[in-house]
Amino acid sequence: MFRLNTDELARICDVFGLHDVEFTGTTAGYRNTVYMFRSAEQDRCLLVHKQEHDTVARLRRVNNLGWLMHAAGLPVRYPADTRILRLNGASVTRYATLQTWLPGETVPWEAYSMKHIKLLGWAMAELHGALRQVASAGFPSVVSEYEVIVGRMERYFSTPSVRQALASKLSIELLPASLELLKRFLTACRALNGQQLLHMDFVRGNVLYRPSIPRDRFTIGTVSLSGIIDFEKAAIGHPLFDIARTLAFLLVDCSGKTEAQIRKYFLQSGYQKRGQSQLQSVSVTDTNGDEYDVLETAIDLFVLYDIYKFLRDNPYESLLNNYHFVRTRDLALHRKLLQISSLPSFR
Repeated sequence: MFRLNTDELARICDVFGLHDVEFTGTTAGYRNTVYMFRSAEQDRCLLVHKQEHDTVARLRRVNNLGWLMHAAGLPVRYPADTRILRLNGASVTRYATLQTWLPGETVPWEAYSMKHIKLLGWAMAELHGALRQVASAGFPSVVSEYEVIVGRMERYFSTPSVRQALASKLSIELLPASLELLKRFLTACRALNGQQLLHMDFVRGNVLYRPSIPRDRFTIGTVSLSGIIDFEKAAIGHPLFDIARTLAFLLVDCSGKTEAQIRKYFLQSGYQKRGQSQLQSVSVTDTNGDEYDVLETAIDLFVLYDIYKFLRDNPYESLLNNYHFVRTRDLALHRKLLQISSLPSFR
């Protein structure tokens, strides 16, 4: 994990013209590390971003999007300074941006209530309405990005050593047709009508809640959704892809709720009723004449992608003790993306 020391942080704050700051905490994600601090003017966040091939262009898009969503009245993090700093280290390069601070905390997975889920759907609907007004030039395509990801998954799962390890250590295997169907589904989705800019990472770690106060826009009873962060995966696609990405997480995270309850709270009570957005079933047909429900097949795509990330990033031996892996595996089995392995097991 990349970390800045106190002297380095002070020098960066000097560049941004901030003095007498008090650092109050640090959080780290896959793409960035966030340093939170108070100054005489206002609370701020310093985001230190991972270097990728398009980091600067992406950060410019994200900064502009933050401004636009803030102007639309949504509780988002937006740039407190337009500059993007390049930080040259001995072996790595990082980029830093200064952002406004948002109140609230992420909800623990075991603490999801009906109100949290309804608020999530409501906020997503209004976010989609605001994003619909934004010019999407320069943003990537959801379909194109996941075509690349499915290609990686295909190479991974076709490796004989991976297949044997899955069988011997986890007793599972990929259902043979899963990835081929997803490839054809994505190709069919290229021409979908109604595509727009989407968040594409509207999940627990990027949504903040707090006890409600009168000025909060999204409030049900004593709970408010107070912040939407991390637009770094924003991309162009049909809104059902954004909804599916969130649902795939909720179906794993919300162990105390049935699937029917989660869908009712998120889709009906949140997205449609409070968000006043219509949600209709959409299907696509591939060149073989096979038809796919876009929402359900996109959920399959994201569930299988989450399984792949678990397998890629963790020792197989540890996964059966990982609550979220087991929940995701069981969902993948239920949705017939995986099956119990038929390969011989060697222990």
